[in-house]
Amino acid sequence: MIAGHFAIADITKLTCFQSENLWYLNLAAIGPDIFDKIVSALFGAPSRGVFHSLPVFVSIIALALLLRPWVGLEASTISAGLFLWGSHLFSDFLEPRVLFWPFLGPLGTSPKFNIMDKLRSFYIVRVFPGQFWLDVFFVVSMWVIVISKFVISRSSNY
Repeated sequence: MIAGHFAIADITKLTCFQSENLWYLNLAAIGPDIFDKIVSALFGAPSRGVFHSLPVFVSIIALALLLRPWVGLEASTISAGLFLWGSHLFSDFLEPRVLFWPFLGPLGTSPKFNIMDKLRSFYIVRVFPGQFWLDVFFVVSMWVIVISKFVISRSSNY
């Protein structure tokens, strides 16, 4: 659901966190995938693994709050990043054993991560149809917001 994650970041930029950097918002939106896909490619771990779990998300929240005074980030920047990381977990329709890892047992193993196979199974074969349509919804919503903001700004100039 990579397009959907980017669309959520764009919607967030256009509505709630307009002053935040779009690159940062996009990285936060795909944060769990960045870490888990690297671990999957290198070690054969599940592509939705440790960084897709709530305990790790809670740890990231705690770490962000602890490091905030030393790093000098605004509270809104941290909030935006955490909101997008959380939206990623929500929109991925995670299995309970992944979301609540390690409390419900081990993650198990999966075949080595292959981006082309994953994209084909998601967008063409539609192994997860609910998630596919959620992806479509977010992309369409993003474009509706972009076009409406453009129309409103053009009409206010006249």
